[in-house]
This record gives sequence, structure tokens and C-alpha cells, in this order.
Amino acid sequence: MMIEFEMNDLSLLSYYLGIEVELQKSRILLRQSAYAKKILSQFKMADCNATKHPMKPKTQLHKDLEGTPVDATEYRCIIGCLRYLLHTRSDLSYSVGMASRYMERPTIMHHKAVKQILSDLAGDLDGRKSIKFMAAATAACHALWLRSLASELIGVESKPFVNTGEQRTDALTKALPGVKLAVM
Repeated sequence: MMIEFEMNDLSLLSYYLGIEVELQKSRILLRQSAYAKKILSQFKMADCNATKHPMKPKTQLHKDLEGTPVDATEYRCIIGCLRYLLHTRSDLSYSVGMASRYMERPTIMHHKAVKQILSDLAGDLDGRKSIKFMAAATAACHALWLRSLASELIGVESKPFVNTGEQRTDALTKALPGVKLAVM
């Protein structure tokens, strides 16, 4: 194509639209750690205490009509930055999605939720938490495949069928009418 068109060879791709690209032998890694640092410094969260979760368990965000409003422009800016970061940090999708529902009139409650997301971001700029789980999932897939292969080679083991009427533990797991309970 260089013969047909005037162009320059810029070598392998390493940085594109704020996303760091690392080409390895069998995969391509995408990171936005520099962008994450920029977000944290922009919103004065670079030195915050890191958290392990982007949203506290059982957090219930809702339209807080009586709450104290915060600067909606700053809130929207934080949400916009975090949404761009979702290209490489899918672990933040749920939290950012929940927080982005309240951009019309954010209150202190919503602002605290966004600060929690930024604190989680400070704890793990690369977002490689999920690699351990991906390795475990891959190992589980291999184990299931080996089990099915072994059952094909050895033969399928038949499991005895036990009627649920004969299982006494069902009384502990289900609500039974008085007549049925008396029979047991």
C-alpha cells in the first residue's frame, strides 16, 4: 500500500486514544493506567485511601429529593471520565452505571458513591483483579472437559434415582402441609 498511497510506517501500535496497547506473543493487553492517574489527580483523589470494592455492599442509590445538592457539572465530569475508563475496566461497569442514573440532580449521597469508585480506582490502576478469576474459570473449564472425556473413555456412571417422597430432609427444606408432615 505504501507504493499506491503516501504514508508513514509508525511501527507497532503502543498508544491509541488514551489506551495503552501492549502486544504480546499470544494476546493484546489494553490498559488505561495513565488515564486513571490523570482522573485521580484531576479530582484530587490521588492520595486517597484505597478501597477494595467500587461500591459498598448493600448500597442503595435513589433520587434524594431532600438531600443537599452538589455541583452537577463536576459530578457529570467524573461520570464521563469513568465511563471512558470502562473500555478497559469492566469491573466498574455496575457502579458507574448506577451512579450515572443520577446526573440530573446529584446529592451528597451520589457524590460519596462516586468517590468510593475513585477510591477503588486508586487501589488498582490497571484493573487486573479479574485475571485471577479468569485463570480459575479457565482451569474449571479444563477440569469439566477432562471429566467428560474420562466419562466417555470409562463409561457413563449411572446414579440411582431416589424419589423425593422418600427423602426425609425435604421436610427441612420445604414448607409441608400438616397432613404430609404427620405421615413422616
